[in-house]
Amino acid sequence: MCWSASRFTGYSEPMDTAALVSTLNSEQASLASFGGKGYALSILTSRGVPVPSGICLTTDAYNLWFNPFRDSLPENTEDSCEAFRKLLLQQTVPQRIAEELELAYVDLGEPPVAVRSSATAEDLPDLSFAGLHDSYLNVRGTDALVAAVRDCWVSLWNFRAVNYRHTHNIDNESVAMAVVIQTMVAADFSGVLFTADPVTGNRERLVANSTPGTAEELVAGQVSSATLVLDRSTGEVVEQTGDGLTAAPDARGLADIAAICLDAESILGEPLDVEWAVSDATRWLLQARPITNLPVPNTWEPPPGARYLLRRQVVEHMPGPLSMLFDDLYLTRGLDIGMDRFLETMDLTVNLNDLISRPMFLTVNGYGYCRYDATFSTGMLKSLPRVLWWMMSRLPRFMRMMIPLWRDTGLPEYQAVVERWQSDPRTMSDENLLQAIEELAIADTTYWYFVTMMVGSAKVSEGMLAAFLHFGARGVSTADLLAGQNSLTQYAQVVLEDIAEEISSSRELRSAVTQAATRDVLDVLKRSGNREIALRLEAYLTEYGHLIYDLDFATPTQNENPVPAYAALQAYLKTSDSPGVKSRSRDALRDDLVTRLGPMRRWIFRKLLRSAETYAPCREDALFYMGYAWPTLRRFATELGSRLTAVGHLETATDIYNLTSAEISSAIKSGAPADLADVAAQRHRLREERRRMHPPARVPEQFTIKIGPFDFSRFMRIIETQKQNTQLNRLVGFAVSPGQVTGIATVIQSPDDFIDMQPGTILVCPTTTPAWTPFFTHAAGLVTDIGSVLAHGSIIAREYGIPAVLGTGTATRKIRTGQRIHVDGSSGTVTLL
Repeated sequence: MCWSASRFTGYSEPMDTAALVSTLNSEQASLASFGGKGYALSILTSRGVPVPSGICLTTDAYNLWFNPFRDSLPENTEDSCEAFRKLLLQQTVPQRIAEELELAYVDLGEPPVAVRSSATAEDLPDLSFAGLHDSYLNVRGTDALVAAVRDCWVSLWNFRAVNYRHTHNIDNESVAMAVVIQTMVAADFSGVLFTADPVTGNRERLVANSTPGTAEELVAGQVSSATLVLDRSTGEVVEQTGDGLTAAPDARGLADIAAICLDAESILGEPLDVEWAVSDATRWLLQARPITNLPVPNTWEPPPGARYLLRRQVVEHMPGPLSMLFDDLYLTRGLDIGMDRFLETMDLTVNLNDLISRPMFLTVNGYGYCRYDATFSTGMLKSLPRVLWWMMSRLPRFMRMMIPLWRDTGLPEYQAVVERWQSDPRTMSDENLLQAIEELAIADTTYWYFVTMMVGSAKVSEGMLAAFLHFGARGVSTADLLAGQNSLTQYAQVVLEDIAEEISSSRELRSAVTQAATRDVLDVLKRSGNREIALRLEAYLTEYGHLIYDLDFATPTQNENPVPAYAALQAYLKTSDSPGVKSRSRDALRDDLVTRLGPMRRWIFRKLLRSAETYAPCREDALFYMGYAWPTLRRFATELGSRLTAVGHLETATDIYNLTSAEISSAIKSGAPADLADVAAQRHRLREERRRMHPPARVPEQFTIKIGPFDFSRFMRIIETQKQNTQLNRLVGFAVSPGQVTGIATVIQSPDDFIDMQPGTILVCPTTTPAWTPFFTHAAGLVTDIGSVLAHGSIIAREYGIPAVLGTGTATRKIRTGQRIHVDGSSGTVTLL
């Protein structure tokens, strides 16, 4: 069976001869006439699967009833949908429909029936509409049946359904509603069975919920149940939780249900979400739909040759699955090349192959990991004395020179490479375009190691200050003393806030910008006659357009995708809160501490504070330039991708990011293989599917690192940037910005979700980069999947005085937008309320 919403081509006028009511096993059944639910049941019924007898009121009946209202469809607002819904509820069902329905109901034997909605765009693999349309149980009599049918039709226009269609770009005019009417099953047991694990995607596990009575109570969460994991090949229960087998059929009954569900899966050709029931030892399949957004089957194991992987270091800036070109050029090859170049700058000439395993960074299921595979070897023993001598003779001077080394060497050299490639890509050969892409990618990897110097020095200096405060000034945190440090990231935010202040000076302009579609903000400013403000916003995007949302260069930067900046601008205009860093008594607190400390401790405190104050803003400034080359690199990639598309090697220009540099080189030199476009498209689909995965902090998830007699496992825990969380309603992470807040969460997975950020809510996201900073003005708190004390989010959260817990590992998976949570930035815990 091909599940595709595109098979329904839209509304068509019902013919006088059209069958308004049909048996479930009709040969004329289709997705367009029976809807998603009805079409699946018709196929299963015709193939002998035990489905309760029933009929289907087709979409022709709905169209006949709905015709008068096609010119007055509601807007995507709650008030508009509610008014339209009330209008429809006042309408009667046409006599012809009621008569045919009554005849079919009599032929069915007039039993109690289940009346289930079956829209043409629901119960599909990527569009479930689960719970958005209405269904009714134990409906008795013709009048009640006709009323239930009308109510199912009307539910197509409730706000939740209309908004869901809007979110998924489904035209309201293209949808229709069939209604499935089935004989009720007096269930002894009922439940839901997934023919694959809906969380992990594991196809070898069947996951079932079971309860005495009807499944609807289970689905609604009104009764307790048993959760059972069955072996796919035998149907035997291998795990169980909840009320156990007392809430489920016996082992034979469960095996029979599993067999029926697997038969249905084979017929429909997709892993299924099945509702089932048992009545007097008869097993019934009530509904079957594809499992929505089923994860790609995956295991988290190190690639061949690797042993221990941690999700930390530069991969903190890569929250999602990586594009193939970035994986190839940056992660796997570039970071090794960058390290070698960096060591040359440091005048530390050692063979890294003697000390570490190469490549230093790898991917598992498309996600980046840092490798920790060091072992004792003859080469290591030879290199260690050289490393130790360098540390004794050069390290002290190197520590003093870290800021000048980054500021006067690392950053200028990186900027010089970008400047060297400021050419018109249209005038360049294919080979030069690829060369530019490679050089710009590797330039950023080299720069990353200069960034690590600043990150490391900030971490050490702040850690030493924290240790002093712990023993010498309890109750005072480094966040209290280091807030308000100037940085380029902070200055960029001030520029955006100044623009917002200027817009606010005009009530009309503020109203126009606030009410505009987010992507149209700049156009609204231009049309308003406030050309100067529009020019300031354009200048902001030019100056800070290199800021990245994600280090993968396949993701557009702020200049190409300014919508998040526009959304932040609108969020400020909608709130009365003053922008900027929240007021703190940092200087007063410092002066008070100085007066309370003795002479020796006062000297130590001032020295440690001065060091932390020096390195903290430099760390942010260094991170500010990560991805600085990406706007230039992406122009070259777009040009080369367009050329490969023009000759048929790719379907779209952006598919170039789904190829390796070797594949691109082969395509431009000797012609691409015939299936290169298909390979790129398949990799794109795989990457999109992998976005639903949640990479563990470690691979394998439990491991012990030993080098000879030395156990480094505890050290691994210290440097991790994700905690391992198993509790249902409580997450533990890194306490990075003190304070507590209880509020509503807004889950932001990617820049595409930025327009959903509501002022005053708690921001929950995979990680943050400097481009996310505008949202801290309006957030009440911060929770991330990955990151620790020195992550970007922790620094900015302290600047704005909002509680923050980073590195929870699973926050974006366990927390839903709109859910109330409690964030304790002092203890590092998040409680789901």
